[in-house]
Amino acid sequence: MGRTLKLVVWLVVLVLVLIGAVAYVADYYFQNLQSQQVQSTPTYLLSLIKAKDSGNNTEALAQYQTIESDASKSAEDEALAAINISGVAFSQSGNINDVLQEIQTMKAIVLNPAVAAPERATAMSILANEYNISGNNPTVFAEVYKDAPFNTYLVPGDPALSALNMQKASYDIRHTSTAAIYVAYLAAGQYFVKNLDASTSAMYISLATDYLSKADITALAESKASAFYPQSTKYVIYRAVRAQTIGRLALQKVQPFTTNYRTEFDQFFTITQALHSTAAMDATLSVRFQYAKVLAADSDAADAKTQLDQLAQELGALTSPSGYSFVASLKTEHANPTGPTWQSVLKMEKISPAFKAAVDSLVTSSSSSK
Repeated sequence: MGRTLKLVVWLVVLVLVLIGAVAYVADYYFQNLQSQQVQSTPTYLLSLIKAKDSGNNTEALAQYQTIESDASKSAEDEALAAINISGVAFSQSGNINDVLQEIQTMKAIVLNPAVAAPERATAMSILANEYNISGNNPTVFAEVYKDAPFNTYLVPGDPALSALNMQKASYDIRHTSTAAIYVAYLAAGQYFVKNLDASTSAMYISLATDYLSKADITALAESKASAFYPQSTKYVIYRAVRAQTIGRLALQKVQPFTTNYRTEFDQFFTITQALHSTAAMDATLSVRFQYAKVLAADSDAADAKTQLDQLAQELGALTSPSGYSFVASLKTEHANPTGPTWQSVLKMEKISPAFKAAVDSLVTSSSSSK
């Protein structure tokens, strides 16, 4: 019995050491992304990526049109360009038709055998997120899951589970950090949208933590693929969704997230503070709102108010608010005042009068423009 107990103790110690080693390596890579060995980005994409990541959407769209009109470009070239410009047209116009057009573009890429697996997987992941990008527009939801094979991922009336199915399908085509982290986020969110029994809740928590680990591993590998990675939209999305996933798991009392979620959110804001793209600002708005919700649920109304006051300032500084998915979501959900999303907005408004004023201004301007 004594030997058995000692063996168990040593095994536990070994596991803890291995976990610590993995955490150390992950932290090392996160802090040293710039020094990773990189591969070259296709020359024809450099100007587009640079314009998008610097926030110059007009120039990015112009570069995209140049690539698309070049008869010498292959299906792979065009797919790369379309993927790298995704979300920009809607950010520029605020017109839902741009999202609907992008859906058709992404579907064509997914179904094109001439396009390599990484691009088809990325297009599938973008497609799964179009409903979110649109601000939860029901027309977009219907368009995403219309026609085979995309209708096979549909869970009628459940955008979250539908997106979860499609993100898993994306990850199966080719492992990407974006698809993996979205699976983790959507799985972690099931706890909040349904009254689950204990075994089902545990299953989703397990799925979330599994894909969170997969996302981290994949992100480390992807960091070697591009010198632009630390400033890229892809990295911003990964860190934004990662922070929100950890926040969701923290509220479910999953360790170690219960004790370290603040650090994850704060690190995200440090990253985006130096970035100037529309995608970085859009992610900041959504993440700050989610952070405030987690803090409030964790009985820290004071820090929640700090985040909401900052969010109010950021909303007030937007020059073209209609092109941001967070703002679009506010406008969509305002039309459904008894829904859970708008109810959470109302709770946050009670914490921060400044946030309430900012939201009222956006919603009022939306209503008066109709």
